[in-house]
Amino acid sequence: MRRADVVGSLFLLTFSLLMLLVVIPSEVSDGQWYGLSPYTYPNAVCGALAIFSVLLLGQAIFKKGHYSTDQTQIISPFQVLIFIFLVSVITFGVWLISVLGVLIGGPILILSIALIMGERRLWVLLLSSVLPVLVIYVLAIYVLKTPLP
Repeated sequence: MRRADVVGSLFLLTFSLLMLLVVIPSEVSDGQWYGLSPYTYPNAVCGALAIFSVLLLGQAIFKKGHYSTDQTQIISPFQVLIFIFLVSVITFGVWLISVLGVLIGGPILILSIALIMGERRLWVLLLSSVLPVLVIYVLAIYVLKTPLP
């Protein structure tokens, strides 16, 4: 696991530095903008990725005690199947949103994920599936004045 952390953190650090130094400056156009610069969000995300990859690399190198336990099986086949099932449910939910719209597809997606994760209380299912979609809908349509699918 320690070797995977070293290799993974070096890969992520290389990727984030490549994005920060080459891709973002060459691909983001200046143009006219109001508020934050178009460079702000990509630079913030890639900067955070670089910082966290350096922290992971430092942990893998300097804190060898965290890796002393012998873990023969990190993830079970059942967990892999659940992950694949959840990815397929989310993919279907995104497709459903594109076909039926966010007001119908959004609550169905949230409701199905909550049911898969084991939530059975009806009031929690209803509130957690309807309330976030309504808040996003009101913010997008009436505050930001942008369309939703």
